[in-house]
Amino acid sequence: MKVESDFSEVEDLLNEQEQGKYCITLDWLSMYFKNLGLFEDSYTEGDEIILNEDIVLTEINRPTLHFNTHFVLFYKKEECAHVLMHSKNEVFFAKDIVKVEFTNHTLYSGVWQTIYDCLASKGLRYSGCSRIDIAIDGVGYLQKLMNVYAKQNLGRETILLKNNSEKRSIFSAKVLNPKTRLFENFNIGSSGGNKMITIYNKSLEIVKSGKDYIQEFWLKNGVINKLNDLKLQGIELNREERKGDQQYYIKGQENIYRFEIRLKSESIKEIKKFSIELLKSPEGLISIVRTHCKKYFEACFNDNENITRCTNIDLLPYNKFGGKLIDKIQRVEKDGLYKAKLLIHGLIQDMHKEYLEENKTNEAIEIIRDRVAKYKLESYLEKKLPEWEKKYKKFVDPKRSDTLNFIMNEIGLRNEVNELAERNGNSYATAAFGD
Repeated sequence: MKVESDFSEVEDLLNEQEQGKYCITLDWLSMYFKNLGLFEDSYTEGDEIILNEDIVLTEINRPTLHFNTHFVLFYKKEECAHVLMHSKNEVFFAKDIVKVEFTNHTLYSGVWQTIYDCLASKGLRYSGCSRIDIAIDGVGYLQKLMNVYAKQNLGRETILLKNNSEKRSIFSAKVLNPKTRLFENFNIGSSGGNKMITIYNKSLEIVKSGKDYIQEFWLKNGVINKLNDLKLQGIELNREERKGDQQYYIKGQENIYRFEIRLKSESIKEIKKFSIELLKSPEGLISIVRTHCKKYFEACFNDNENITRCTNIDLLPYNKFGGKLIDKIQRVEKDGLYKAKLLIHGLIQDMHKEYLEENKTNEAIEIIRDRVAKYKLESYLEKKLPEWEKKYKKFVDPKRSDTLNFIMNEIGLRNEVNELAERNGNSYATAAFGD
């Protein structure tokens, strides 16, 4: 028996899905290896391991909750992964387990595959993934479709979610936009589980985070037609939010919505014959998504009293990724945040150890000021300066103490001026007059 309902709104959104342009990518990847001889039993800060001419690991003396040793992996001098080893407690991780966490931009550029292949060839054996996130971008229709579902009147539904009975309470609509009366975010599942789906405005998120490489990825794959100036958009966003007006979207451009599925190790193990190869192609990624959405994130028209006979709906554009190879953006060549921090630290260290010629001091201060301003490292410098001064004071000739203190105070003063300039929306020269 057919239920009397108007399906036109849902059908329009499914037509929108059919006409849309999408891209799929890894957005989080961390995995475990077994150490077969690549790494030694102990390391100290600054130790380096050179795997080849492109890949170098540097120990940074920053233990984590479960591991004592923490390396940053650089690919062509750019931070691309964190490598953790030497378990603190073998109840949680065996002594020979090595965890590798890839940086976000490495997943978009595809460089993670080069790094994985190198590690696997140098004495590490892959043993499993601890977390995988897969994102599909361009799903504006899905945000609207979830609003249709969330706002239905009981007994007059046009669309149903086909979840296992024990999972029916996990759907949540979040962040109501008062201007459009639409929910902006949706969650299926929770962060406490082994699997979670989230749908949200990615354009808004990348303006806040400054991840311009995601925009480049969208442009390469046809999801957008032009790049937007994230810095200018961020300034406008901050200006509006300082007025107390919360922003739910980026004005003056198409807002790109994201579907993201997050899988912890237990859910990854459910994938039959899982292999790293599945993570290297759109077909492999979409097969993982489809497998984990089955009986978890499926829908149908409410067109029959017996739900098993209702007409199924594909909530995601599965057919868009079959056999379609997507472009990869080039590896980010510009100086990044981590390299800026390394440069600042290196200059401070050189000043203490007298590796820097005196006539280069002012130039070094200007370089530090430039990097602090460019990458908004005011808080970082304020925190690290006392640590570095304590760490390197043993290298300082007592005759240079007063001079060095003056230099460090000058660096700190410039840091304060940068903060003052940012707070007031004015130039460094104007803010240097003080307050």
